[in-house]
Amino acid sequence: MKKLIKRILRESDFDWALDKEYSEEEKFIINLIDSCEKEPHEGGYLYTNGGERYFYQDNDYKEFYFDDTDVYKVLKSKFGFSYWEIKSLISSVLERHYGLKGYKTRRNYHSIMGD
Repeated sequence: MKKLIKRILRESDFDWALDKEYSEEEKFIINLIDSCEKEPHEGGYLYTNGGERYFYQDNDYKEFYFDDTDVYKVLKSKFGFSYWEIKSLISSVLERHYGLKGYKTRRNYHSIMGD
């Protein structure tokens, strides 16, 4: 029942009611993902912001890639997190806020996309 209420609040644009449940770091990731345009791309979604690619969600393999430069370095410098802490943080946000359960989080999707 609690999950249903959270989903209804989120879908009803009452995100402010859920703010207390997220840490500053989680809110940062949520705001970063939400600031991106989400476009269908080769069995998943590409998340871009200002022409820069920040994330790639691969639905076929249940993987969520984050950019080395624009995401990893910012989180490392802003919060002092290690690579593993950043992966864990993003995975937690994906599951708790976006309902993407079982997705593996990986760094540097550019090589995956042929860049």
